[in-house]
Amino acid sequence: MAASDDQVQKSKNASKKCFCNKERSPARALAWEAVVDSLNEIHSPKFQLKDKKAVRERWNLLRKKFSKKMSEEEKASALVGREDTIHAKAESASKQHLKDNETAEEIRKKAMESLKETKKRNSDEGGASPKRRKSRRAEPLVDFLREKAAADREIRQQELRAKQQEQPVLRITSPDHLEESQQQMMKAMILQQQQMNTAFLTVLKELLDK
Repeated sequence: MAASDDQVQKSKNASKKCFCNKERSPARALAWEAVVDSLNEIHSPKFQLKDKKAVRERWNLLRKKFSKKMSEEEKASALVGREDTIHAKAESASKQHLKDNETAEEIRKKAMESLKETKKRNSDEGGASPKRRKSRRAEPLVDFLREKAAADREIRQQELRAKQQEQPVLRITSPDHLEESQQQMMKAMILQQQQMNTAFLTVLKELLDK
């Protein structure tokens, strides 16, 4: 015959009294004895408990297992949260990289437009001295270099801020995640520099072909 609801409730009430009394006090010892008596009254499942020590030790074992399980779940939840943060920062860095590429392309377009305007002015001012034409021909390159330097400074500042924000997160991630993030950042910086150099060489070639 299974344990009745009254027997189960009686055991629960007795166990609650254990924690209402001060640890190692006579009242608490009596409460543990009441738990033993209430469990032994249950016929199915059948308990054969001789003293309160066995019940107390079993309770401590279950409590430790439960605490360990909860701790592992909390750590797993925190790890998922850290990974989400890393992914969010990686996505933000990717968007910033695309924005920087657009900035580099815009600078190149402005330099090319300035070059075309210079060519047109040189064509209209055919009587100008060679020295003056040469000076005006170099104006697009000077403007491009000036804008490129400003863009490079802004990009480096943004990368520095991004690194400073990522450091607290990277310190608590695994070495594999840290190495992967560093490699991705390095690849993005190399690609960005190559694109800026390509834009610079394009403008320089246009000037030399003139």
